[in-house]
Amino acid sequence: MERLVDFYFSAFTFDGDASLRLEGSPDSLTVDNLTAAHRLGFTTLTFGIQSFDDDLLRLADRRHTGDQADHAIKNARRVGYERVDGDLIWGLPGQRVDGFLADVAQMIELAFSTIVIIKLHLRPFSEVDSAIGHIRPTPWEDPNVRAKIAARGHRWPSLGEQFQMREAAVDLLRASGYYEHPTTHFPHRSVGPERWRSMNLDQAKQYPQVGIGLGGYTWSARSEANVTSDPQELAS
Repeated sequence: MERLVDFYFSAFTFDGDASLRLEGSPDSLTVDNLTAAHRLGFTTLTFGIQSFDDDLLRLADRRHTGDQADHAIKNARRVGYERVDGDLIWGLPGQRVDGFLADVAQMIELAFSTIVIIKLHLRPFSEVDSAIGHIRPTPWEDPNVRAKIAARGHRWPSLGEQFQMREAAVDLLRASGYYEHPTTHFPHRSVGPERWRSMNLDQAKQYPQVGIGLGGYTWSARSEANVTSDPQELAS
C-alpha cells in the first residue's frame, strides 16, 4: 500500500481538497491496518456491514461478525478517521422488519457519517439495467439457490415486509438527522454527502470521473460521460 500511494503522489497532482478513502471488510480492518492506512493519509473509511445479526451474516457467507463491525468504526474513530460510512442490506433471507430496524438503530448509535441501506438484488443488473454488476450472477440471483435456502427454513421476507423495512428505516434515519442523498445513501446533516465515483452515485454535482488503478478517482469539469451498466462494455 505504501508503494501504491507513493506512486499516485509521484505520478499525479493532488490538490488540497483531495481525500483518500479506505474500503474494507470488518474482519480486515484491524487496528494495525487502520493505523497504517491513516499514517499514509487516508481519512475516510467505508465498509460493508450488511447486518449485525451473526446468523444472517453466516447465511450470507460473510467472514465478519457483528462485533467486528462494531469494533471497526470505534477503532477508526480512535485512530483519527474523519469520516466513516457503512452499508446495510434489507431483504435478506430470515430477516425481519424489527431486526433490520435494530441494525439501523445500531448504525445511528455508532454515529456513522453516512448510512447506506440497499435492497438485496435477486435479479442480475444486466436484466434491470440500473447499475454496473458482476459478469457472473451471484448465488442470490439463482432461483435454485433461493429455493434451497427456503427449504432449510430461512423464510424470505415478503414484498410488503421489504417495503416496511425501507419506509420505517427512512423515518428512523430522518428523525436522527440523516437525509437521503443520493438514493439509498443517508449522510448525516452535520457532514453532508461526499463526492466519489459518479459511475455509481449521483452526488451534488455529477462530475465525469476517471478510475486509477485500485480505486483512485479524479474528475474533469470539461468532459462528457456516457453511463453504462454493462460490465463487459465498461471493461473494454
